[in-house]
Order: sequence, then structure tokens, then C-alpha cells
Amino acid sequence: MLKTYKKGQLFSTDLFISASIFLVLIISIIAVLTLYSVRFDETIKNEDIVLRALQITDILLKSEGEPYDWENNPGDVNVFGLVTSDRMFSTSKVREFVKLNENDVRDKLNVENVNFYFSLKDMQGALYDVGSGEFSEAGSKPSLEAKTVVAIQRIGVYGGQNALMEFILWE
Repeated sequence: MLKTYKKGQLFSTDLFISASIFLVLIISIIAVLTLYSVRFDETIKNEDIVLRALQITDILLKSEGEPYDWENNPGDVNVFGLVTSDRMFSTSKVREFVKLNENDVRDKLNVENVNFYFSLKDMQGALYDVGSGEFSEAGSKPSLEAKTVVAIQRIGVYGGQNALMEFILWE
């Protein structure tokens, strides 16, 4: 007479089912955490670009720069500032800023990993002529393939009239 051990078989089947459910749950949790981690990283990256754009526009619109007369020797600039006083654009500083090499500007603005576009327009949207056939824009406009585009517009005074400064960071 041979005895069968049904309880042992039942226990091993329960263990197999429990282990399978546990593995499915662990894999699901890891997948969800990975997805949220990627979204969280993208959100932080986007917020960083927004913060940088706001800081840069504040500096350009509210600071004379460092040194304050950097337009006389643009190669020695530490911090760009485009005004002579709060929100009063300096013609010479705007002219020198738009003449600078795009990579040098990115380096000084500490935005090496993203592209930028700067423009200064009258309230009807026309670019200012800053002399020598140069217009008041620098950098490159965002492409249609850009993943992230942050545009900040601020109002100041240029040549005695209200002017719209637009600064865009994009990647």
C-alpha cells in the first residue's frame, strides 16, 4: 500500500502561485517607480530651464552688468546687463550684446546645454536697428523639433519708448 502526500503537493502549488503573484507585484512596482522617476527628472529639468530664463531676464533688465561698462570691452564681461538703470536699456550695451558670438553668450549666461534667442522690439513688434545694419536680436530661434521652449517677455524703455524684450531658452 502506497501512501500519497496530497498536502505536500498542495503546499508546493500554493508556494508557486504565491511566488508568481509576488514577482508580478514587484515587477509592477519597479515599472511604476521607473516611469515616475523619468517624469520627475523631466519636470525638474523643465523647471530648471524656466528658473534660468527668469534669472537671466532679471539680470539683463535690472542690472548694468559686471563690470558696469562692459560694452567698452565685451571680452572682459563677467555678467551681462543691458540697462543703465532699472528697465532703461542702454543702446550701446544692446548693440554690443547682439554682436557677440552665440557660444560666448551661452557660456557667460551659464546655459551651455540649451539654445537661446534674444530680441528687443518696439510695442508693434518691429526689431530695433542698433546701428551698422544690426538688429536687436541674438541667438537662434527655436526650431519646430525643440522639446522644451521657455519664452519670457519683459517691458522696458529703449530710446525713450516702451520696448518688449523677449528671451527664449530652448532645447
